[in-house]
Amino acid sequence: MKYIDIKKELVKEYTSSLFDVKDITKIPSGIFVFDYLTRGGIPEGKITTFWGIKSSSKTTTALRIINNYLIQNPTMLATFMDFEATFNKEWTSHYIKNMDRLIVVSPDYGEEGVNIMKKLGQAEDIGLIVVDSIATMNPIGESDSNAMEATVGLHSKLINRMFRIICPIMGRARKSSRNLTLLLINQPTYDIGKRSFQPILKKVGGIRQELMTSLDVRFYTKKYDKSGDSTIRVHHTFSIEKSKTNAPKQTGEYVMYLCNYRDKKIGEVDELQTVINYGKKTNLIIRDGTKWVISDSRFDNLAQLSDYLTVNKDRFNDLKNEILKSLYNNSIVTDEITEGEE
Repeated sequence: MKYIDIKKELVKEYTSSLFDVKDITKIPSGIFVFDYLTRGGIPEGKITTFWGIKSSSKTTTALRIINNYLIQNPTMLATFMDFEATFNKEWTSHYIKNMDRLIVVSPDYGEEGVNIMKKLGQAEDIGLIVVDSIATMNPIGESDSNAMEATVGLHSKLINRMFRIICPIMGRARKSSRNLTLLLINQPTYDIGKRSFQPILKKVGGIRQELMTSLDVRFYTKKYDKSGDSTIRVHHTFSIEKSKTNAPKQTGEYVMYLCNYRDKKIGEVDELQTVINYGKKTNLIIRDGTKWVISDSRFDNLAQLSDYLTVNKDRFNDLKNEILKSLYNNSIVTDEITEGEE
């Protein structure tokens, strides 16, 4: 019996989708450097983990992902599992335009949250589930036990159970042409007993998440910029620790505004100079004599071009997408990418 005969039997017994290998699509963050190094954002239909210390832009980047998912999929919904009980609707509205299509759930226990995720994951019009966060998914056994009782391993068992429940649901969704995507947010903890040459930090929740994740991104906070006594913006860096969809072990940096400042709004990323630099490298911004040219628009100098892109946000975003598309067709560099000088 040849393979083709065996395949026919398997298709009759199971489904032809077992043999369908489709191209991976991405959900962009809208942050130029992040989307460049991930070749488009987080993979749809897969599991992604964002982790890092507090205030390192994990949740904020997740909100950007939700916003772009809802824009790309106007008939679909997204779910935000608020285990931390810190969801702020006003702050979220700075990043998500379609708040009416975001389902926010605040479970009391980890098991309750997993059961809700199981039900919602089966909904035909839900395509993205964000968990904030793995570290705060408290098992019932820990919450209901006496403080003196030892409850070793309950949290890791809960997280493992979540994967065993959700992954088959994601698989069935793929067979019905629905790329159910799971984005996990997590925090680090010290890994006691490691030797000097081994990492001292690990993710909370056990090792299974390391195996199941397609994209693993660690976030850091580098520094804050102030104006007088007010904190204006923050410099975030990130490292792609693991990627099954593009090159791993790359780092990037971006600057985000924390308040409305001059022409910048809360949550806006200061990336104009970086985009212009890469526009030159991809020849989407070219010099013609003493002029600078974008498509059919001509400018006397780079300052005039910068002013134009600052005012015309739609044109700026279109230019970002054109540059990224051009960069994706070339090899990704492995050196650090940082914001240009102001």
